Amino acid sequence: YRHFGSLQCIVQTGGLLLLGSIFLGQLAHQGLILVSGRVGQPGFQLGDALLVALDDKKISINDSVDANGGLYKFGSATMRDHNWNKASAYGVLSVPQVLMYSSNVGTARLIDENYSKEPEKFVEGLHRMGLATHFPLLPGTGKPVIRKPNAKRTNWSRTALPWMSIGYETQIAPINIVSFYNAIANNGKFMKPRLVTAILEDGRVVEEFEPEVVIDKIASQQALDDITKMLTMVVNEPTGLGRQAKSENFLVAGKTGTAQTGMLGSDHGAFVCFAPAENPEIAIAVYGEKAAHGAT
Repeated sequence: YRHFGSLQCIVQTGGLLLLGSIFLGQLAHQGLILVSGRVGQPGFQLGDALLVALDDKKISINDSVDANGGLYKFGSATMRDHNWNKASAYGVLSVPQVLMYSSNVGTARLIDENYSKEPEKFVEGLHRMGLATHFPLLPGTGKPVIRKPNAKRTNWSRTALPWMSIGYETQIAPINIVSFYNAIANNGKFMKPRLVTAILEDGRVVEEFEPEVVIDKIASQQALDDITKMLTMVVNEPTGLGRQAKSENFLVAGKTGTAQTGMLGSDHGAFVCFAPAENPEIAIAVYGEKAAHGAT
């Protein structure tokens, strides 16, 4: 099967304009649950890890990291960039370039070098930004899971932190990811996503559902400004992997993501964005399950 889904969210209120799904194959009736709230390992490097590190002042946009030709060993496992076996494989990258080029190795090295001695601090950062908050919009939606190391770290491995930094080792629903981007667009204010604004009976309002703030500020203003600048570069710089989403009419800030499944033609793709970048009104997430690479 192949599954395509999209969510669109009003930045200031968290109201969902669109919760859409096209499911080609079996289980078509499950499409809306899949796009809104099915949890799973996304495998998408969508900038959340870098925002945590920026907010904790572990890194700055002026820092750089060696992507080592797109191959790097953490413990006994080797991480690869998407172009590791090509002449274009990455060497030294600035922090904005790590996001622009979606370098797994660059992201993982930045996070591992700054949090390997205190991985719980990194995990706390992901929780702090609302990525583990449960939003049961529809029956059957699952609770996001971002596991934490226990006191003795007996549930932790050498590879857990690097792979968590690029979206594995976690189970996060699409609604959480679009809400996270919505919060970046909303100066850090994380709004509860809403499907319904009011209940009417014979044209009369019986019950209203006002916008609800879940988190007042997911990160410092400096960190939010930095990640917004970087997300804008992903789409608007000529070499950014999100350049196909560039608009001539308004400025888009966004990020591509690709989760490798190990099966030819079965990778999962995603693109999450908000616009206009300088005064956002809408946040959008588009997913292709077993369908596409994020950059396409």
